[in-house]
Amino acid sequence: MLYNQAAKEAQLADAIARAVYACDPALILVGLAGSELIRAGERYGLVTREEVFADRGYQADGSLVPRSQPGALIENEEQALAQTLEMVQHGRVKSITGEWAMVTAQTVCLHGDGEHALAFARRLRATFAEKGIVVAA
Repeated sequence: MLYNQAAKEAQLADAIARAVYACDPALILVGLAGSELIRAGERYGLVTREEVFADRGYQADGSLVPRSQPGALIENEEQALAQTLEMVQHGRVKSITGEWAMVTAQTVCLHGDGEHALAFARRLRATFAEKGIVVAA
């Protein structure tokens, strides 16, 4: 919940970025692609990484569909794989309304609580390798 709030609320994002900087300015701040948290981190001179979600639905503004709404979770592996490749290769994601939202995919979140999470992670990694997409820490 805090993650999603910091994505939209500039004041909260600023407080988090300030706290991270105070703790260790060499830390990498990860936040939702295009979010207030990323902008706040950049203002503080932090290294940031813009995160996208393989298995979540997106709204037209690039934010995540709230879990309380239809389309929030993508349970179809093919759809999640296609969405992830679109975000990584082309910097865009199709929203639940059919519009394209621009995103920067520097890190991909895979939810590990699904029944097939490990198999999907392996498949995604193999697909990235096939497409020449470099995965690095």
